[in-house]
Formats: sequence, structure tokens, C-alpha cells
Amino acid sequence: MLVMVLAGLELRSGRNDLHRVRGAALAFALMHFIHLGLLIMNVLENGIVLVPYRLVGGALAYAMILVYPFMIGRLHARSWVHPVFFLYVGAIMIITFLSQINGGFEGVNASWVHYAGSATVLVGLALFGLVFVRHRDLKGGSGLPR
Repeated sequence: MLVMVLAGLELRSGRNDLHRVRGAALAFALMHFIHLGLLIMNVLENGIVLVPYRLVGGALAYAMILVYPFMIGRLHARSWVHPVFFLYVGAIMIITFLSQINGGFEGVNASWVHYAGSATVLVGLALFGLVFVRHRDLKGGSGLPR
């Protein structure tokens, strides 16, 4: 959520300094790299059968998370990449939490963590969206990034 809020604030500021966003995105990527390793070990150790469309959607999200911090230095603050990244990764996170709540994952029981995670991601997306829309209104443009 912090990465989403920082990116939204930088977008609103009009500055093209995404240094704070890059630092937060690097921390986010590191946490997800560790999580990916644990997830792979869990799948291999427990012989969990992977659903192909879930695997593709999740793999794309992980790839985006791991590559994004290294792309930030080459992107303008109003690049289309930022909203696409946040919307896609946020949607995958919410879908994953909801699937875990509904029993869609083998060996996962719904807990307060899944509800809190869903709420946190929704708040982050809402704040990013609010800043994005307010920035559009302030600039008088279409709101579409360049």
C-alpha cells in the first residue's frame, strides 16, 4: 500500500522524482522475492497441483513486482506503466485473498490476515486512484498518463 500511496503523491506533485517510490518498491520486491521462494518450496514439498490460469496470472504479477523497481528510473512520473502496474498487481492480490477466504487454495484456511490484506490493498488502490483523478482534475487534462 505504501508504494501505491507514494506513487500517487509523486504523480500529483508533478515532480519527476520517484526516488521514494523506488525505495519502497525495492523493499516490496524483496519481500515478494522471499515470498515467492517460500511459495515454490511449499508447492514442491506438498505436491500442490497448480491451476494453469492462476499460475500465469500470478507469475506475471510476480514478474512485474520484481522488475518495477528497476524500471522506475527510466519512467516519467505520469507514465502509463504506473497505473497498469498498480491496478494489475492490486487486482491479483485481491483475487488471491478472496480465493483464500473462499477456500480456493488447497491447505489454506481463511483468517483475519486475508481480510486485512484485502482491505489494505483496496485502500491503497483507492488512494492511488483518488490522487490520480484529483491530479487529472487539477491539470484539466484527460487523466490519462503520457
